[in-house]
Amino acid sequence: MGRKYKRKVGSRSYRDYTEEKLEETLTKVTDFNWSIKKAAKLYGIPYGSLYNKYKGLHVKKVGGQTVFTHEEEKAIVRSAITCSDWGFPLCIEDLQMITKSFLDGQGRDVQKLKNNLPGRDWVYSLLKRHSDSLAQRLSANIKRARADMSPETLKEYFANKKRLDVAPGKSVAQSNSDSDLSYCDTEITQDSSTDEDTVPTQSRELDETEYFTVDFNKIKAGTFILVRVMSGKRASVVYRYVAKVQELLDYNELNVIGLKCIDTNKVLFKVVKNDLFTVPSNDIIAILPDPVPEMIENNQVETYTFNRSVDVFER
Repeated sequence: MGRKYKRKVGSRSYRDYTEEKLEETLTKVTDFNWSIKKAAKLYGIPYGSLYNKYKGLHVKKVGGQTVFTHEEEKAIVRSAITCSDWGFPLCIEDLQMITKSFLDGQGRDVQKLKNNLPGRDWVYSLLKRHSDSLAQRLSANIKRARADMSPETLKEYFANKKRLDVAPGKSVAQSNSDSDLSYCDTEITQDSSTDEDTVPTQSRELDETEYFTVDFNKIKAGTFILVRVMSGKRASVVYRYVAKVQELLDYNELNVIGLKCIDTNKVLFKVVKNDLFTVPSNDIIAILPDPVPEMIENNQVETYTFNRSVDVFER
């Protein structure tokens, strides 16, 4: 199966007009009583295409149809983004197995897929159709200092994994915003292990900051929020920062100033005076409880202390 398709010389040419132009042409036919032939000739749209659109015929896309609907593909894409947010980007084989598991779980048997396992060409096509959300990156070696992982880091990961219950295909922010609770209600469970090196889940729960559901109407100047910041080429790296709202803008956007964590417990944060940026509402992960300010010279606040740890991921 070819991976790159080239149009043969002399073969049929497909649409070379925009969706806006087509809608304008249909408006002339429906609202101004133009004939289809007249509208097609004046706007340069094939008569057959305009007729089918007017009559609601042949509404599917040209060529072979995709195995999944657009909504199903978006769910697969969101699942991949969720894994990336947690620091585990997926490879092509991972996407293939996730898709197979999705089909098997629904009891669907797709004839064009052998054992319900899509090929690499399907993954490439998926990346192309959703290039605004997913991109391929070449893995590279990192320095030993960055790769070093302590027992505390591992304990923190598993504590977070138990603490958050994220539905398939949703990010942490989406799960929080879909909740009917006024805050992220987490299940507290006691670890029955007696090993001294094991940290009980309950202790970890009590150390976590209580995040409030994102309600844009409750955000005002001075509110502290946890925001998502995309970085790197094609926005492939996702960071989580604490920010303080400076001003509310139109179109659900905020002017904020960033804060940087300055201790290992992730409770003490320092204002970065030149770190001013704009955040859209869909990049707000959670609303944070007000921290305790610390005054310095000239009665200016330099640092803030939260009563519990904030789950930030800074560069």
